[in-house]
Amino acid sequence: MRLRVLSITAALLSVVAVNHVQAQGLIWNLPPDGSWVRYEGTYSQLVRRPNSTEGDLTLEWTRHLTIKSVGTSDETINGEVVPCRWIEIKVVTAQPAALLEPGPGGNRIYKILVPERAILGRVNDDANILVSFIPVVRGYRVIGEEDPEPIESGVFQIYPLVSYLRHYRELQADSDTPQQTDIPMGIVSAIPLRGAMTVESAETRSTNEAELWRSDDVPFGLAKWTVRDLREEKHTTQSRDLFRETMEVSIEMSAHESGINAVTELDVQ
Repeated sequence: MRLRVLSITAALLSVVAVNHVQAQGLIWNLPPDGSWVRYEGTYSQLVRRPNSTEGDLTLEWTRHLTIKSVGTSDETINGEVVPCRWIEIKVVTAQPAALLEPGPGGNRIYKILVPERAILGRVNDDANILVSFIPVVRGYRVIGEEDPEPIESGVFQIYPLVSYLRHYRELQADSDTPQQTDIPMGIVSAIPLRGAMTVESAETRSTNEAELWRSDDVPFGLAKWTVRDLREEKHTTQSRDLFRETMEVSIEMSAHESGINAVTELDVQ
């Protein structure tokens, strides 16, 4: 079955000049250059079909997500020379099978140049202001078998095409003490965190709830995560109590392997 992403409308991930990227939920630190980590898990959609005699539709795929540090560069930003890092993110989504064979658009690679000092790994900065964005110098993308294209729209948005993790205003932890957490790549020390976000308009409401395990033992800072993203819809003139579920996306991802020999798949600078 070919990959189908239902009822998801989002701009293609993109970057230009020194613009902004939502990444707090996925990238928490910068490991030594050459580090990489590969996550594996499931991506499922439950589509509500109240008028169908066959009932609701459930779809499920396997997802691999790899994050690499693939180079450094000193860039002049606002007259200041700033150390930057090339980060490459690859997402492959395909039908569960022995061999991962993505459908059209199921294979995406993004290569972005990020100022190192922008990766704070926390919700608020030193002035206690929400870290909503991370500046990005430039970037490129490849979708499926297409040639690399410069990212030009000015916004690189991780949600939902790379990860359903959001920029949560608050992350709650039962304890600041790390716990021994068993994941496929081994036992790591991690702190479970919970976040939630609701985005609502006159016609749609999206509720996102996540649990993520923050770990310094894993490159870029995450050991695993789960996300439930619920979409509801109504007519513009209807009251809020008439929102009805249309789709639920569930994600489970965990780190399976990591290394220090990362090689870029996009030979562009």
